[in-house]
Amino acid sequence: MRAIHRLLHSLPVADALAALDGLFRVRRVDAPRAGAMDVLGEAASAGNAFLLAGDGAFHLVDRPDPDLLARTVPSDPPAAWRTLDATVLHATLLDRVWRVPDSPPTSRTSTTRPPRSRRRNATAERRS
Repeated sequence: MRAIHRLLHSLPVADALAALDGLFRVRRVDAPRAGAMDVLGEAASAGNAFLLAGDGAFHLVDRPDPDLLARTVPSDPPAAWRTLDATVLHATLLDRVWRVPDSPPTSRTSTTRPPRSRRRNATAERRS
C-alpha cells in the first residue's frame, strides 16, 4: 500500500500531539520511515491508524475514543464509510481535533514524500 501524506502547514507537531491527549492513543515510533510504516500497517489492521511526523520523529496515532468518533463522524453514511481512515482523518482529526481547514495553504494532499525543506510542521500519513 502507498501512503497518502497530509501536510499541515500551520500546525506544529507539539500542538498536534497535545490536542490528541485523551482522544487517541499516541506512541512514539523509534524507527526509520520504513519501520514506522510497518508499525502503521500493523496498527491499521486493528482499526484507524495514522503516523504523525515533522519533528524528527514518528508518532503512531491510533485507537480513537469511540465517543469522539460518535460525536465527529456523520452517522448518516454507511458504517463502512464512517470507519474509513480518510473519513476519520477529515471529519475528526482535521475538522474537529486540529481545526485545520482542508484547503491550501493550510494543508495539501500528496502521494509522494514531501521534500525535507517542507517538513517543519506536522505531516499526517495513512495507508491507502
